[in-house]
Amino acid sequence: MIIVSILALLVYLRTMAPTITWRHYGADGGDLIAAVATQGVPHPTGYPTYTLLGQLFLLLPWGDPAYRLNLMSAVFAALAVGLLYLILLSTFRLFRHQRLELRDRLVAAAAALAFALSPLFWSQALITEVYTLNAFFIALVVYLALRWMEEPRPRTLAAAALACGLGAGNHVTILFLVPALAFLLVPRRRHLPASAGRVFLTALPFFLIGLGVYAYLPLAAAHHPPVNWGDPSSWRGFLWTVSGRLYRDYFLGLPLRHLPARFAAWAGLLVRQFGWWGFLLGLVGCWSLWERARGLALFSSALFLGYSAYAVAYDTADSQVNLIPALFFFALWLGWGLVYVLAEIRRMTSPASRWSRALTLALVLLIPLLSLVIHAPDMDVSADTEARDYGLAVLDALQPRAILVAETDRHTFTLWYMRYAERRRPDVAVFDANLLNLAWYRANAAHVHPGVDLSATVIQALGADPALSPYLVSLVEGNWDSRPVYFTDPSPSVQERYQLAEEGLVHRVLGPAEP
Repeated sequence: MIIVSILALLVYLRTMAPTITWRHYGADGGDLIAAVATQGVPHPTGYPTYTLLGQLFLLLPWGDPAYRLNLMSAVFAALAVGLLYLILLSTFRLFRHQRLELRDRLVAAAAALAFALSPLFWSQALITEVYTLNAFFIALVVYLALRWMEEPRPRTLAAAALACGLGAGNHVTILFLVPALAFLLVPRRRHLPASAGRVFLTALPFFLIGLGVYAYLPLAAAHHPPVNWGDPSSWRGFLWTVSGRLYRDYFLGLPLRHLPARFAAWAGLLVRQFGWWGFLLGLVGCWSLWERARGLALFSSALFLGYSAYAVAYDTADSQVNLIPALFFFALWLGWGLVYVLAEIRRMTSPASRWSRALTLALVLLIPLLSLVIHAPDMDVSADTEARDYGLAVLDALQPRAILVAETDRHTFTLWYMRYAERRRPDVAVFDANLLNLAWYRANAAHVHPGVDLSATVIQALGADPALSPYLVSLVEGNWDSRPVYFTDPSPSVQERYQLAEEGLVHRVLGPAEP
């Protein structure tokens, strides 16, 4: 495990982003980093496990805050790869009923590294995001469940339950594992102790203890950090945050007419992750599992299809990152496909022949090496500083005590990162135009920026514009006499209402537009 994890980590460190980045669907990174740095609450579902672990990584002495949380993604990605290696070995022991050979360890390493270098997973190991930590917890739960099947110790099952609870504190889709485990365990119930049902019940408290990490959210929100989504210090705000209500319309929100195109994109993306050769090996491995270990085949198939359906039907441009757990289980099939193919090679040649050993070594090495060579140029973001350069240029262009309004996530989150994580320009107040419509955001902003007038009474005096949020109008027109007001990317409605002057990358409000 250690060697496999280190090999993956070395690749990630070589290609990792040196600071905040927009590459590889990394726009949310600024929000996450700013929340971690201020002990706040990031966007729903609040990700308390990620936020708490991130605070530990911020203690590292290397790089800026973004680099340290990029490193966190790389570390947990490498650990997930190592656990996949151990999972493959566990399945070989459980379902092939023979002693492990060096060939089995090489196959497990090749399949694990193929997953490590699949472009979708690789991309998330290089930026600040929650998906590699999710893969780590999924791998940990599956590994512990297999260990419990090999040797049913209550503490192993308790550890799996605790890991599942903590994992749900990072990404709730890990709960897909719970019903799927029935496929794995029920076919082998005759091998389990008679007290297995009672043991499962005793593991439940450990799951709830892990889930208790969500207590962080109201505790963090109580001190009104600058990043405080939903303000979960109240019960209503807590439910709004952890339920992901803001994104509920995206879940199963893809119009039916778009499903054929999404399925085609899903198939193409899957083939791209492992190459056509790895894709074929994965299909062979799934068939081999069905023949030899039907419970494992059903378990992995249920999760592969479940995570695929979730990603396909989730109506966002970056929904493909939700496919990473599906790729994890496909890599398990790839490992079993390699075992089958190598067994056929040995059957057709002398097991000790030079040709047999050469073909084994060639297959094992080529699968991860081809992925490394093919995808490295697209994955490498080690020289990318675009997002940070943008943030620095914007803040440098602002007058003292400026109010800055951003209207896109990538700009808002980057500026939150610069302002709150790197602590630049403490005199500047950064607002998100879309969040101003939410009461919890305005209430929290009043605590963070007490010198900014957020009162809606100015709207009554000046007249609200139906094309603009009344709260945005109030923010601009209630403060432009006392503080300079800027927009990063003003909408057409803003440009129609106000006279703007372009100053570098921002637009300063000079007053009402001329009739």
